[in-house]
Amino acid sequence: MIITATDTVLFDGASPNSRRRSGLLTVVRDKGEGKAGDITIHTGSLEVKNGGRISSDTFGIGDAGNVEINATDTVIFDGVSSTGRSSGIPSGAFSSVTGRAVGDAGDVSITTGTLEVTNGARISSITEGKGNAGDVIITATDTVLFDGASPNARRGGTSGAFTSVTRRAVGNAGDVSMTTGSLEVTNGARISSSTEGKGDAGNIFIRTNSLLKINENASISAFSETNGKGGNVIITAPENLNITGNGQITVSSGGAGNAGQIDIISPNITLSDGIDINAFTTGLGNAGNINLEGDNINIEPNTQILAFTETKGKGGNITVRAKETLNLGVDTQLSVETNRSGKAGNIEINTPQLTIGENAQISATVNIGASTTEPGGNITINTNKLDIAGELGIFAETEAKADAGSLTLSTYKTNPNLDITFTNEGFISASTSSTGNGGNINISAPETINIQGNGFIAVETTDIGNAGTINIDTKNLTLSDKVAISASTEDKGNAGTININTNNLTLETGTSLTTETNNQGRQRLHRSRNH
Repeated sequence: MIITATDTVLFDGASPNSRRRSGLLTVVRDKGEGKAGDITIHTGSLEVKNGGRISSDTFGIGDAGNVEINATDTVIFDGVSSTGRSSGIPSGAFSSVTGRAVGDAGDVSITTGTLEVTNGARISSITEGKGNAGDVIITATDTVLFDGASPNARRGGTSGAFTSVTRRAVGNAGDVSMTTGSLEVTNGARISSSTEGKGDAGNIFIRTNSLLKINENASISAFSETNGKGGNVIITAPENLNITGNGQITVSSGGAGNAGQIDIISPNITLSDGIDINAFTTGLGNAGNINLEGDNINIEPNTQILAFTETKGKGGNITVRAKETLNLGVDTQLSVETNRSGKAGNIEINTPQLTIGENAQISATVNIGASTTEPGGNITINTNKLDIAGELGIFAETEAKADAGSLTLSTYKTNPNLDITFTNEGFISASTSSTGNGGNINISAPETINIQGNGFIAVETTDIGNAGTINIDTKNLTLSDKVAISASTEDKGNAGTININTNNLTLETGTSLTTETNNQGRQRLHRSRNH
């Protein structure tokens, strides 16, 4: 089926007395065999609203068709039908394999200047039967908007773009691919690829020229609730990428299948306005990884990047590569955690300059109540200049029976020097507040390490777990401006050890090196070696 119109194509509404709706439909009927026809529209603008639909479906044995829309100006899908038996049916473009059908769904592709999907309208390719879902492919030279939901829609009422394998289906979900100048997902709208049946979720690919806005409970997610693999979320921009809003970007596993990963890649990346980026597992499958890669990465106030496990599955890793600078603003969080029996992931950061703002933190934690006996996640930071500007900082700690992970600081690439500056009592810590032992802190640089300011480097214990070890290895070490290095105990656990391996050690006024016990624990030998 092909429609060509030089100006506008409009489909509006549904019959109040039946399930008939305005739109275009190709179908393989129940008990029918064969392929449904493709639908192709060429027009200046397309508007589909109030329950109008463009759809190719299979109810029998055979594939659904593809839906292709080419509009030089705008494409608008808006709302749901509001009357009669068809009340709550969303407007949109669809290709599907229904519950008893055998066959693959088709692709839904849209090429336009501006795309708006609002008030519960949808673009989707799904499988509810035996067959694969198709891809959703969107190319818009200007903007793409997914906004809001309809309170009348029977299937969730959420605007968005979807590929999915439903609960009783057998097949793989397709990919969601978007290329646009800017993308907004707002007011509860969603972009999703998922599997709840026997099959894998698809991937989500987003390429934007600059802006990705996700706010007001909106989300971009790829997840698995079964044995199938979760999909990846990959977001790129050629020069500048600003991901803003208080929504979420998530990859997850709720079953035995492993979650996918999140990749965010652009020369200049800004994450702002409280965006949450999460990779987690609540099932037997492993959580996915989170990767950020650019030249300058700015994580602005209240943004959280989390990889964690709630069950037996392993937690994901977080990797950040910033060729010039990485800045964590006020109240930001970059964390890997375990809350149950799964092992936490690791954090790796590579950048010549890292700034951690007021109340911001980089942490790998075994949380209270975790039953795992495996050590917590490790933190590895390769940098030449580390500024910790607030009362928090970098933590590899345990609050349970598992040991804390290790924290390693070393230089970035070929620069042989490391400068660490504290202000306002910042921390670098691998401590324990429970039965698990504290972790180790390893700090090294081929030539020079300067550690200065009002802050702490600590492997302490405040419970029966033993404190860890601090190892510092460099030719020239300077400690100044009230910096404190401690491997102490406040309870029954043994104090830790401080090992310094250097040719030249300078301790300026107000600095301290401490291994002490304030209760029943045993103090370990403090060793300082010059060579």
